[in-house]
Amino acid sequence: MNSDTLPTGLSVRERVFRICNQLYAENTKVKIRTVLELLPDIKSTSTVHKYHKEWRTELDNSKKTLFDSFGFSDNFQNAFVSEIARFHTDAKNEYSEKLVELTEERDAAILGLENADNAIITHQTRADTLDDQVRELQNEIHLLTREAKQHSEQLEKENAFAIGKLEQQMGDLEKRLNNEKRLIVEQLQHQIDSLTTKNNELREVNENQRTELAKYQLKLESNTSLVEEVKARATASQEEAKARIAKLEESFTTVSEKHIACSQALAVANEKLTAKDELLVNSLNQYELAINNETSLRLLLSDREDEQKELRARLARVERDDANAQAEVRRLTERQGEMKNKAVTADKMISELNKSIQNWDAKYTKLQTEFNRLKPRN
Repeated sequence: MNSDTLPTGLSVRERVFRICNQLYAENTKVKIRTVLELLPDIKSTSTVHKYHKEWRTELDNSKKTLFDSFGFSDNFQNAFVSEIARFHTDAKNEYSEKLVELTEERDAAILGLENADNAIITHQTRADTLDDQVRELQNEIHLLTREAKQHSEQLEKENAFAIGKLEQQMGDLEKRLNNEKRLIVEQLQHQIDSLTTKNNELREVNENQRTELAKYQLKLESNTSLVEEVKARATASQEEAKARIAKLEESFTTVSEKHIACSQALAVANEKLTAKDELLVNSLNQYELAINNETSLRLLLSDREDEQKELRARLARVERDDANAQAEVRRLTERQGEMKNKAVTADKMISELNKSIQNWDAKYTKLQTEFNRLKPRN
């Protein structure tokens, strides 16, 4: 018994009487020390002793008067009262134990519900966090994919433009080189043919003059009278030959100058060809550089694709964690429902036990009232 269960506002006598009745109903020996322990605010033993004695006297008198009126013996009276008290105490103890057990189960169920609520809140928070991470990863993957696609398209356009431009430049250079080479070769061939023709003509003139000189020498040997004439003719022929030779030398000088000019033009053309070859080499180097850049960009694109694969793997893991969290939330929700059902069932059982205890208390009170009613009236 606990003194905290006593109603407030009672006098000391009423409190002592209630404690004594409760102890007596519980088949516990009613001692002054026990009553004092249940009344910590009262230190006076004499006061408790006075009211305890009064309660004992009233109990004995009521028992004696009640059973004397029926003519029962003292043994029967004591046995009957003890049995009633024992039965009431046993019933109350049984229901009290069930009440405590059900209260503990209800408290455990409530604690389980609180833990389940906390776990649900935790998993919901984690699920929200995972959802945020999923959205962030999806946005990042979309952004990287779009950037990589734009970058790849731009690289392909630049590469195609650079290749087309280089091919066009190479074609133009090749055409110009072929044309210039063809023109230079034609000019040189024409000059060589002209020089060869003039040289042949000079050889023929020289041969003719030698033939005539041989003829004149033969005639000089056969006819000395013609020596002077021959000498004159020879001199004229020599003069004429010298004049022709001078003209031929002048022509040869002119041709040599033209040949030198052509050689210089050829050298300039070779220099131009060399410059164009260098330009072509530079263009090829730029083309190789563009190819290398394209290779680097393809490697970069491959790295981006690897990053996207990793992000997709992370997204898959996050989605799996999210699914597990959702499953855990559903499991905890089901468990919470079960705990709520258990708590409702426990509350019903506690309510029924409280009603049973109240019924037993009412029966006991009714029995005491009946005992008091059956007392003989003065």
